[in-house]
Amino acid sequence: MSRFKPEHTGSLSHKIIEMIIHDIKIPLDCLADNIRKLKHQTYSHPELNSPLSDLISHVGASRNLMDNILSWSKLFIHNGNDIKQPVLIKLQTDLILQSMRYLASERHLTISNLVPELPQVRINLPVFEFVFRNMLIRAINECESSGLIRINLKLENKQLIMRISSTNISSLIPASKQDGKGIYETSRQESMTLQDKISLDLCNELLNQHKGKMWAKRETLHTRSAYFSIPAIIE
Repeated sequence: MSRFKPEHTGSLSHKIIEMIIHDIKIPLDCLADNIRKLKHQTYSHPELNSPLSDLISHVGASRNLMDNILSWSKLFIHNGNDIKQPVLIKLQTDLILQSMRYLASERHLTISNLVPELPQVRINLPVFEFVFRNMLIRAINECESSGLIRINLKLENKQLIMRISSTNISSLIPASKQDGKGIYETSRQESMTLQDKISLDLCNELLNQHKGKMWAKRETLHTRSAYFSIPAIIE
């Protein structure tokens, strides 16, 4: 279920977001959970597996879109202000990963959170959540079945640097639009969707506004690591 919880204020913007969460997002999450339960109970009806898998995929895509809309709305409400708040990064990444496990399970992927336990770090949490979520979705989409995704980080020069490594992906080819750092590369079996490209563009724009950046590095023929950094203050 979405972790997005708007502040309880009387503003029209917050009321609209609360209405979206209550009337659309929560029922959508419940629908996805019920479909998954139904799929696990259809062993005697194998003909239902394919349509249920398709339905799970479409509902999952809608959930991701809704999460992005809510996250972007939260950023818009704050007018792009660089508001830093204390965060336990290990806990934060665990919560985001938990909300996206269903995407990985459908493709039989393993996600390993190697983020160490750290003291509280002050970061712009809405920016962190938006970029991390979208780059993780990108990693899930490019991994083939039974692939492995590793999450790690380091603190360096007052920057929090996140690393998302994807293993067991098809060999990579450069995208027609290159940013010089490989972030727009795609696999030979995958073409970048418009939604993927828009998500990466938004992430890049956000990070540029908040003194961060994103880049990617090809480790091996079948492994790539995507990185992003944002300013951080250790408590």
